[in-house]
Amino acid sequence: MSLKLDILIAEEIEANKRVEEAKRKAKEIIAEAKEKAEKILDKAVIEQRIEEYLKVQEEKVKEEAEKMKKNLLRKAEEISKIGDDKIKEAANFLVEEVLKFE
Repeated sequence: MSLKLDILIAEEIEANKRVEEAKRKAKEIIAEAKEKAEKILDKAVIEQRIEEYLKVQEEKVKEEAEKMKKNLLRKAEEISKIGDDKIKEAANFLVEEVLKFE
């Protein structure tokens, strides 16, 4: 019976070692998880991400504004050409009309 008791005690000691090792590993995992969470939630990191996002968006807005500006300038040029053509057309018409009466 003493042999069985010794075996049980040895098994209990081994089980306790395994439990302690599992607890130690669990603490390490928890510590790593907390560290990662703190990095994710760290205010400075969040601010940096926001600044980077805003810079990207600002560049997109500038590019879009430049495209719109070029488009508007092109349209303004087209309108001014149409205006010049119409003025010339009107002037030619007037000259023709005046010359008819001479």
